[in-house]
Amino acid sequence: DLDTMPFHVGVLFDASGSMGREARFAKTAALRFLRGLDFADDMTLVDFDSEVRVSRFSQRDFPRLAQRLRGQESEGLTALYDALGVYLDGAFDQDGRKVLLLYTDGGDTRSRLRLTELLELVRASDVTIYAIGFQTQNRTADRMMTRRQLEEIVGLTGGHSYFPGSLEDLDAIYQQIRDEMSTRYSLGYVSSDPATDGAWRRVTVTLSDSRPDRQQLTIRAREGYFAPYFEDGVPDSR
Repeated sequence: DLDTMPFHVGVLFDASGSMGREARFAKTAALRFLRGLDFADDMTLVDFDSEVRVSRFSQRDFPRLAQRLRGQESEGLTALYDALGVYLDGAFDQDGRKVLLLYTDGGDTRSRLRLTELLELVRASDVTIYAIGFQTQNRTADRMMTRRQLEEIVGLTGGHSYFPGSLEDLDAIYQQIRDEMSTRYSLGYVSSDPATDGAWRRVTVTLSDSRPDRQQLTIRAREGYFAPYFEDGVPDSR
């Protein structure tokens, strides 16, 4: 039952120098949205530039989260992949629903983690990612590359990427994310494939042909999962 499962929210905020003047407005909008998520058990803030910083807050500690986020100056490079890796590693042991809100203006310019390595971590996670890309100040070529990368990362999780043309678009975006949070379904099944080889298994979710509104609906779901891995009957410790 999704209503009784713990609900964990993560915020990944780009504090690099390229965010510039948009950072202050994005922080205010993000805090206004997070304040409305009073059903979340906790909130994890990962703010990043050339370095990655992570803190976890309970609901009663929200003022400390707000102070921490507002206190970060926009400077340095963009260690986006490393920041995502840090958050996913910390979320691995959390039980329940996990949603990550990612705020960034551009591509990675600093991380040690490569994109291919990050995508494997995303596939292995059970976090749903929503990305908000601030691209109004970016060159067209950079904008297209960043959009493709964010959509690739987020698409693996069943989330969605948004690219607001102005900060006024954020309220409508937040409402859509709220609506999705309240209407998501958790589906389970037993695989007919008995192999324990740790291979990636693609999953496709479709709507029944009998639904009269089938053409008006869109499904977003995780693309698959890694099968369990056993060696000589013993679970792999990796």
